[in-house]
Amino acid sequence: MIRFLKPILRKTILLFDENRHNIGRVPLRVARELVGTKHAKVIQNNPTIIGLKQFSRSSCKSNGNAVANNPIKNLINVASLFTAKSPYRRLHNTVLFKFLNNRLCVTATDLESYFVGSLESGNECNFACDGINAVCINSDSLKRLFSSHDRITNVKILGGNKPGLQIGSFFIEGSPADEFPQIVLPKGNQYSCTIDDIVTGLAFVGTAKSTNRNNEVLSGIYFDIKQGQLVCTDGSRLHMASINGQRNSDKSAIVPSALLKVARWLSGSVTLVEHKNNESMQTDAIFTLNIPGCVHCAARYRSIDGQFPRYQEVIPKSFASKFVANTKELHQVLVNAQMAARANNDQESVICEFTDEELKVTMKYLGNIVYRGAVRGQYSGPDHVGQININYLVDVVQAIPDELMEISLQKASNEAWTIRCNLGFVAIVMPLEINPTEAYLVLFVNSTTTNSSLFE
Repeated sequence: MIRFLKPILRKTILLFDENRHNIGRVPLRVARELVGTKHAKVIQNNPTIIGLKQFSRSSCKSNGNAVANNPIKNLINVASLFTAKSPYRRLHNTVLFKFLNNRLCVTATDLESYFVGSLESGNECNFACDGINAVCINSDSLKRLFSSHDRITNVKILGGNKPGLQIGSFFIEGSPADEFPQIVLPKGNQYSCTIDDIVTGLAFVGTAKSTNRNNEVLSGIYFDIKQGQLVCTDGSRLHMASINGQRNSDKSAIVPSALLKVARWLSGSVTLVEHKNNESMQTDAIFTLNIPGCVHCAARYRSIDGQFPRYQEVIPKSFASKFVANTKELHQVLVNAQMAARANNDQESVICEFTDEELKVTMKYLGNIVYRGAVRGQYSGPDHVGQININYLVDVVQAIPDELMEISLQKASNEAWTIRCNLGFVAIVMPLEINPTEAYLVLFVNSTTTNSSLFE
């Protein structure tokens, strides 16, 4: 039986994460449900402290759309990305609205990340409050309303027996503001930098992050400010994008991949906050957001604890051959091969033959050629035949923003490929290993091939 001491005297409960770092305080109702659903456990009584159990972080897929001519909708769409999804959906899937100094402030959190943004009253937006100046509203109710009403400019916070939000002619019932989690935003040493074109950089590296829920380090994005790199790797491939801008720090942090959900609104301004948390050092990353029509918008993420792999050590230093081609032309051939693979039992491996002035791409299934294409380019070095994951190649090529790209190969067919462009985007991809005793089956059955690891 779950017991909380003196619940009448204690309205909020102290919450720690799985690493015993202080997150903040949550309402007693939220604490009861966290423990009752086995997503947390009581780690101390008198005073009561609960600790989160290990759980996977939010998906990186975006589910919000900004509409430039509707600032309120823009702000709420972004805030909803920071509300808790499963397994905490019922607990605090809420957005806090607060009217202060003629400005509507919106706050949301999933306990791992924190968002705050504001709207100022003006010609397009009018805000007011009656009885109370803050209220919690379920984000799903907000999204349902805004999905069918694009132009809403009047928002009023209402008190009384049923606190809520008056949006235009619609009323959404809410809950008292004190039910919103009291998240600790610790202060500490701050290190700021500016990353030019951070959106393009994250789009390139993000596809290489690990989807393994048991490996949080590889599921995050490594901000290596000292080396000037954004890095993601899943062990079989590694993507890097150069950080161009003002780097006034030699710090680093592994940021949760949930950052990718708001990547298109990032301004490039990044601040790392280094602080002490329960005798250990913790780093938070703060990103400034440019949301159309909104002001003072920022997202804060608790960094992932752990040591990122020494990625510099796996970058090949010498090559036996090199192929340079037009990015769009190569992308089209690879996409066609990928489509043929998906139409034939999701075959993933593709055969690449590098010869004089040409790259031949062949997709086979059960001994039959289902696609063959070629790309003209400049090739130097001996002929090379390799087998590689078609999805990895497409992920790289479609995210390179340069007109030309280069594939550098080492001597052996089982050594890493290096794909790069002149804008500082680099991908290291391991080819598929072939079992010599079953080599005659490789071109027909994908089950005889496995990806090598970059960090073996």
